[in-house]
Amino acid sequence: AVPLSLRLPAGSTLPPGDGPPAGCSAHVPAADPFAGFDRTAPLPLQHLPRFRPRRHVSRAAGAGGWGVGRAGMLYRDLLPDRAGGSLIVSLIRIEEDGEVPDWVHYHRVRFQLIYIVCGWVEVVYEGQGAPFVLRPGDFVTQPPTIRHRVLHCSRGLEDRPAHVSTARRTEGP
Repeated sequence: AVPLSLRLPAGSTLPPGDGPPAGCSAHVPAADPFAGFDRTAPLPLQHLPRFRPRRHVSRAAGAGGWGVGRAGMLYRDLLPDRAGGSLIVSLIRIEEDGEVPDWVHYHRVRFQLIYIVCGWVEVVYEGQGAPFVLRPGDFVTQPPTIRHRVLHCSRGLEDRPAHVSTARRTEGP
């Protein structure tokens, strides 16, 4: 059985006592703190939280666990407290190969980078030419709010994205 994750519009509510069925989850995004800003402009620095670094060890067998996210991708936060909300570092895994059921989306982040750990992935970025493939050791930076989509991948793809933001938000076109 594959867990089902529902992505509901911001402000949605589930009827009282009517939660998702067993093995399923429902996610209602919080209000977007940048809703009044032009999506094409860089996010204002005054909205970034204060960076609070501390020592943290994230072990593969740790309690952090994996969660199912967008398009069935598995996500694991490597920095659970997110340095006070200012830095998000994750590990993303796609276990099956072939076409990825992703959609065109963007992230409301100040800066994002992606490093491919194993496998390969084909991606496309708005206004950046034809789709291209990233392989182990490849690294790409994504400008703030650039629309993109994961198209295809190999079995066992793992990438390590890092984001500088107040909160990682993924949105549609």
